[in-house]
Amino acid sequence: MENSEEDRSTSINELKSECEQIWKAVHMAHKDIVKTEKVQTSENVTNPILAICQAKEKRLQAEVEALKHKPLNVLPQKDDILKVVMKDELQTTLKQLEETLSDVKIRKNELQDELHRTETHLHQQQELQEAILSKMETAERGANIGLIREAEKKLNKMEKYAEELEQKLAQFLEIHFPVPSVEDIESRKGKRKRQTSGQATLDQFVDGKQFVSLKRLIKRMSKKCFESPHDPYIIIEDRYWPPYIELLLRCGVIVKNPQNSQLLLGGVVV
Repeated sequence: MENSEEDRSTSINELKSECEQIWKAVHMAHKDIVKTEKVQTSENVTNPILAICQAKEKRLQAEVEALKHKPLNVLPQKDDILKVVMKDELQTTLKQLEETLSDVKIRKNELQDELHRTETHLHQQQELQEAILSKMETAERGANIGLIREAEKKLNKMEKYAEELEQKLAQFLEIHFPVPSVEDIESRKGKRKRQTSGQATLDQFVDGKQFVSLKRLIKRMSKKCFESPHDPYIIIEDRYWPPYIELLLRCGVIVKNPQNSQLLLGGVVV
């Protein structure tokens, strides 16, 4: 009895010593691993992507080694046991597929909801864009109408003002520059006789003709400018009162053609 107790205590002591030796070996191996990792980490600090790739490579190599040393699962030879094993595997696979299908359905519903929200947002944005474009078109149309109306008002005012000016100018010309009278002709004739000798008299220049008023002369020149702007000159005729032509030339209302003194150019509307 005493011998058995001594053997037991001896076995326990031996086992403890073996455990201590194994623990010391594990501790030393752990220290070596830590030192190696520190060295590798210090070397790969400058290139962290390389360190990550190396770690992945080591992990894959370890998995490959584990698969190489993993014993093959030999199927039992008995049909009953084989059926049970296959049934368990099929149930496990079916359960995994059901879980995958459930995840796919959940993801599908989430995507459908997100698509619906996106379509709703897009429809709202399109309605907003259409409303903005409609308002812009309405504003532009209103602005154009306002500008057109304002231009029409200004044009009407200018036309009325032009008509008033024409009437006033016509009245002014009729009062102050009428058709030359006989006294004007006689006075012009006497003056020309005193200024010139041996030349044609005024009676010979206007014999049997009637002079036109200054108003009609300016109208004719203005009409000529508008009807034929490429050839706005008029020919000096005998019925044009010379003092009126001289007055218009001095005032700069008309000019003579530099190549032909019998052609006049004017542009006053009456």
